Amino acid sequence: MPATLVDQLTPYTCSLACLESYFIDVQKPLSQADMLKRHYQILQVHDPKHRHEYGAADDGKIIGLCTALGYSAGLYMDFRQQEVEKVFQDALGKKSAVLILCFWGNQDHHCVRLSDVKMPGVYEVMCPGFPTSGLVNVTFPSLVSWGFRFLIVS
Repeated sequence: MPATLVDQLTPYTCSLACLESYFIDVQKPLSQADMLKRHYQILQVHDPKHRHEYGAADDGKIIGLCTALGYSAGLYMDFRQQEVEKVFQDALGKKSAVLILCFWGNQDHHCVRLSDVKMPGVYEVMCPGFPTSGLVNVTFPSLVSWGFRFLIVS
């Protein structure tokens, strides 16, 4: 079953949209708005020049938020396709979320959620958007060229 599609609440909440999608799929729904409200201390932006980016979450903020919500989250970075696919398949089999963070399309820092391993080297991801999300296929070589890393949330 594909990952639930969730639109970003703001242009900066792609990682929160991926988490909301996962929380819906494990039947423990929590909206981006609720995450922002309840976990302001974790998600706030300290640089006054970037306060408008409230909700933008790097690896550390995502891990901190998941921990505060009672989930475990581990960061992985590996450019060996077979090893990555083993981790992806294992995580999907255990109903864990795989959040992929990268410089999407060499244009923007973005977070997507793995939905399926379609075939070796091709992955279906839930790509949150502002205002519209969708399921997109992405290749391993593209992820590598975009400097990807991923988080397993369970």
